[in-house]
Amino acid sequence: MKKLFILAAIFALLLFAGCIHPPPAPVACTMEWAPVCAEGETYANKCMADAAGAQIEYEGECENYFTKEQAQIAAKKWLEEESPTFKFDGIPGSIKYIGYESYTCFGCFGFTFTFNSSHAGYGNRSGQMLAQAIANHTILVQTRGKNVSYALTDGAFDELRQIFICPAISALIPVCGTDNITYPHPCPAMQAGVKIAYEGECQ
Repeated sequence: MKKLFILAAIFALLLFAGCIHPPPAPVACTMEWAPVCAEGETYANKCMADAAGAQIEYEGECENYFTKEQAQIAAKKWLEEESPTFKFDGIPGSIKYIGYESYTCFGCFGFTFTFNSSHAGYGNRSGQMLAQAIANHTILVQTRGKNVSYALTDGAFDELRQIFICPAISALIPVCGTDNITYPHPCPAMQAGVKIAYEGECQ
């Protein structure tokens, strides 16, 4: 009896000292349908994913997983058929695959292509005066599952939202806009919807 008391006292000391952890209480999750995608598997809700110890990638059901090769084919098909810039005046047969990178999210890839178009500019340019010149472009197409989630042409034009995005400008390339204002780089002018009159500061 004395030994049992001593063992119980030692167990209590270890428990309070944090050396022994009681078994975790079972998790009771509701049956609410608020799906999340965790490690490529759809769980009914966040609680169930957490209970399974699965890392949540995003809310919603998991999209069909594509291999890199399948995603590359889907990205190229989107470029040929849906990209506003290529769809407007891309030159058939000019698309070249450059490379890819994989991302931390499940089934996510970024593919880089180059292509030529028969006029300068980006997006759907219907009704605009166009310069007749072969333009070379580089586009990054990001996919998640079978869907294109982001596409950026020449580091400046968001193909999905059809707006210009100016990254941090590392070099000054002054241009004169048709509004007779000097811009430090072509991108801010295009972002403002101003056509470029000529390179260099306005005279």
